Amino acid sequence: HIGPPPEEVKFLAASPAVSMDLDELLLSDYGTVPQKIGMFLLRKNASSLDGIRSGTRLGEKELRDGLSLLVQRRLASFFIFERTIKYYADKKMLRKRLYFPIYMHYVAQHY
Repeated sequence: HIGPPPEEVKFLAASPAVSMDLDELLLSDYGTVPQKIGMFLLRKNASSLDGIRSGTRLGEKELRDGLSLLVQRRLASFFIFERTIKYYADKKMLRKRLYFPIYMHYVAQHY
């Protein structure tokens, strides 16, 4: 059955400290570099490439690869503000990852 998340998930999303731990756990599935970038973006809300580089202390290649993965998986997005590209974490898409096991169970049962 596909429906609203269980009560435990709603409770977890209500507490800011637990919410950040949940986000960190979900991001950890993508590796340490994307996790580090994703957590930085969640804390800073939106940041330029230089801001992310200085905040995470990652190299150029690591930053490019990690950010590309997050954008490809729609866990991060970007916009242009005053001729600067700003990146931000899409918390809504990150939380949708919680539904994946429910979806897989549904597919296994019906197809």
